Amino acid sequence: MPTSPLSRLLDTSKVLANRARLRILAALDGHELCVLQVAAVFDIARSTASEHLSALRKTGLVVERRDGRFVFFSLSGEERSRRFLDVVLQEVASDPSIRADREMTALVLSLPHELVCEQGRAALEAAGLAGHPAKEPLGNPCATRIKSTDPKEAP
Repeated sequence: MPTSPLSRLLDTSKVLANRARLRILAALDGHELCVLQVAAVFDIARSTASEHLSALRKTGLVVERRDGRFVFFSLSGEERSRRFLDVVLQEVASDPSIRADREMTALVLSLPHELVCEQGRAALEAAGLAGHPAKEPLGNPCATRIKSTDPKEAP
């Protein structure tokens, strides 16, 4: 049964109303990342990264590509999805946490894929890159400094 435009918009809006997913979308901008790389960028569990990516995929904002035992995600090129993504990415571009996430994404991508998949965030330490960006983990709201009192702003 086809989904109505109103239902699609509602589903997409619900997915976008999540700080972690917005940050993941920004990290995927211009990159293809596997679930384990996303987990390493944000210092979260693989299952958490997988849940966020699955929700984004279900709305068509990201697409997946399988390569052996790895599933890689990238932003969708479909016209409807690109309209949402262009607006969202433009709005979050100047956010400090997005800039730090992009720096961390670049660091993770600079490492061998196998090393990141094996060691996660610890791969940065092994490569001598510890102490770099990512000051705001996705999964620990206590570690963030949130100026807004709106509970929807918490990661």
